[in-house]
Amino acid sequence: MSSKEKVCVTGAGGFLASWLVNLLLSKGYIVNGTLRDPYDDKNAHLKKLENSAENLKLFKAHLLDFAGISGAIQGCTGVFHVASPLPPQAQLVSKDDRNTGEAESVNNDTVPYVDVRDTAEALFLVYEKPESKGRYICSSGSIFGEGTRSWKLSSRKLQDLGWNYRPLEETLVDSVKSYQDSGAIIRVDAS
Repeated sequence: MSSKEKVCVTGAGGFLASWLVNLLLSKGYIVNGTLRDPYDDKNAHLKKLENSAENLKLFKAHLLDFAGISGAIQGCTGVFHVASPLPPQAQLVSKDDRNTGEAESVNNDTVPYVDVRDTAEALFLVYEKPESKGRYICSSGSIFGEGTRSWKLSSRKLQDLGWNYRPLEETLVDSVKSYQDSGAIIRVDAS
């Protein structure tokens, strides 16, 4: 990668895409990010990323709008298509619906997991390595339950490119700290 190479990230304000934008900016890339509304407050976090003032340009573009997407990808050497279009009739769950207090039954199965930072790094690695071909599975491991279903996933192909993942303990500790820093959970001292 040459310094100041330009790439596009669709849905730049999304959870995974935000981490990818952050990683790309830290590696010296110029990033064109697409958003349905670049001026929406929910995308303000992008302007706070390191190097965003110089190297991040946000484009108003809906994925199904050819002209909007064309402007965002013009001059780019690569596109990270992370966004997914929402059909007009899409029903999103409101916060009120999520907070009904009703418990939902969940099977105690084995569940694969991956840290979002590791996923962003995997996307970046596959982009940078010319030998990359085909599809890649990005999974750090599994959290084991007592259920009968298990997942047979292998990230060997990514690891062969040089990808490494964080241990589960680091992911959990960092997640809790992030939730505390954002105010989503409150730290209670056990005294």
